[in-house]
Amino acid sequence: MLLDRLEDIEHARFRAQAQILLDKEEGAKAFEEYMKIAFPSLEQRRQQRNDELKKKLDDWVGRGPLRVTPLQEPRVQSRMKRAIRVQNPAVDKALNKVKI
Repeated sequence: MLLDRLEDIEHARFRAQAQILLDKEEGAKAFEEYMKIAFPSLEQRRQQRNDELKKKLDDWVGRGPLRVTPLQEPRVQSRMKRAIRVQNPAVDKALNKVKI
């Protein structure tokens, strides 16, 4: 039984290699057949993964519409105001009166 399975796998691999040299489309189909024969559980795992992704997507969609709220930027004190204060104390007094 194991030898039959190994022969089937080897035959499918050889067929896929030969087909890809002759015709690209037929070679792709033959390769898909080889993958099904060599790795029978691959299709089942792929289907299971797709089902899990569909379930996650349904859960995400079930949360409702996506809402976006703008972030408020924190107010920062002007660096120019501090630079002027350092340079001239008289301007500092005038700026304190005006409140920029």
